[in-house]
Amino acid sequence: MNCLSTKYFHFLAFSGNLSKKHFLSGVFFFIYFIGLLLNVFIVMVICLDYQLHTPLYVFLCNLSIVDVSYTTIVLPKLLDMLLSGNNMMTYLQCFTQMFFLLLVVGTENMILALMAYDRYVVICDPLNYHHIFGTKKFVPIMIRVVFLACLNSIFFTYSASCMSFCHSTTIQQFFCDAKALTKISCTGAEIFFTVFGVEAMFFGLGPLLCSLMSYIKIISVILPIKSKDRRKKAF
Repeated sequence: MNCLSTKYFHFLAFSGNLSKKHFLSGVFFFIYFIGLLLNVFIVMVICLDYQLHTPLYVFLCNLSIVDVSYTTIVLPKLLDMLLSGNNMMTYLQCFTQMFFLLLVVGTENMILALMAYDRYVVICDPLNYHHIFGTKKFVPIMIRVVFLACLNSIFFTYSASCMSFCHSTTIQQFFCDAKALTKISCTGAEIFFTVFGVEAMFFGLGPLLCSLMSYIKIISVILPIKSKDRRKKAF
């Protein structure tokens, strides 16, 4: 088996003439800039308004930071590809990008689950709300979230980096996507898919089920309430 000593990956992101690529880069940057302004505005409003210093809004603040992080991780190299035509990325750059992308994905999934659970506690178990989401407990909760997301990202990225690549290092994608790497790998993909399946259960399906169960419980509590005013207060 003829395996390559992988130093660089070649990305085939977009085809077309130079003017089209310049137009796309302008569109992508404009969308990124608008998103950045909106998310910074959300963060500033929450930080400056003391009445919004509640777990739900702090979760929302962290979600805005995660949202900006997504595009900030991917966009610089994408613009470089479109403007300079440099479609190469080193092995280290590729897996570094993958690590941070997985970190923000894992963090986002767990924050969304916590936001759903926050609403569940407010509506279904209000007396224990401050015991579960108290001010002193919020920081440790977020530290655990980031730690677990980081741990997930380390295992996932390591399993992807264990793959070897034969005959080609060309990726049909504009960022370092693990699934795209499996298409050009010759060994190691089986281990990667095993790790992917296990972590998808814990960090993908787990938060999703937590969110669904929280909202199902909320709906089951609210539906029997006959008064419209009381229903609105619950929401």
